[in-house]
Amino acid sequence: MSDPFSEELAVAREACEAAAALIRQIGPDHIVAKPDGSPVTAADLRANEIILATLARSFPDDGVLSEESTDSQARLQKPRVWIVDPLDGTRDFVHGTGQYAVHVGLAVQGKATLGVVAEPAACRVSWAVRGQGAFVSESGERPQRLAVSKMATFSDFRIGTTRYAMSPAVQAFLSAEPPLAGIPMGASTKLMALARAELEACVWLSAAEKEWDTCAPEVIVEEAGGCLTDALGHPFVYNKRDVVHRLGIVASHGLDHVSLLARAARFFP
Repeated sequence: MSDPFSEELAVAREACEAAAALIRQIGPDHIVAKPDGSPVTAADLRANEIILATLARSFPDDGVLSEESTDSQARLQKPRVWIVDPLDGTRDFVHGTGQYAVHVGLAVQGKATLGVVAEPAACRVSWAVRGQGAFVSESGERPQRLAVSKMATFSDFRIGTTRYAMSPAVQAFLSAEPPLAGIPMGASTKLMALARAELEACVWLSAAEKEWDTCAPEVIVEEAGGCLTDALGHPFVYNKRDVVHRLGIVASHGLDHVSLLARAARFFP
């Protein structure tokens, strides 16, 4: 008997890796501003087309929520919804940092259940299904199992933060006693670094991130042994009418998540 969600994982990986290859090929051309002022490129839009077409061929009855597609409230009636960010970190893509990613996640009855994250510049893809562990492959090499850091000394925690427009709340979070090392990184590449034991936590203390920013990475982080919640410690529920994470995000290796939440509560919300 095959593992649960084996077909879904195979299709999600196909879609994610095809989008990553396209992004590498065409680069950050034809940059325009969206209504909220954030940039979008031809690569964002074409990657979105590839992902949605690949998913629709195999799972036409599932709902879809994508950053680069017009939202349809019909998804709210679906028990299974694919949550997609075809290019997470467009600013990093445009600026050539290499720290951007492709997300293909599946939420079942509101719970993030499967996730694939490709990092095109690193030729790296990570994936996980609930209860089956998390894995990473670089440049097509044999997959390796992911496991979070075991660092237990709170003052030595490395904290992934946004590179652009860090909020005053995160600045205060890092500066409080004991001060913590903030490591600016692009988009969800910091969550994948957390899953690879290169960070101990990642923090967003603003109402800026959305469901497509966390659905796929959440499964990978948690299957690698970590924890991902809002800043009050609540687990995320997906496929909501309001897709904004209004209570921020705290992700960690799980060894002292409670202390990170207590610290976050001093500055947000």
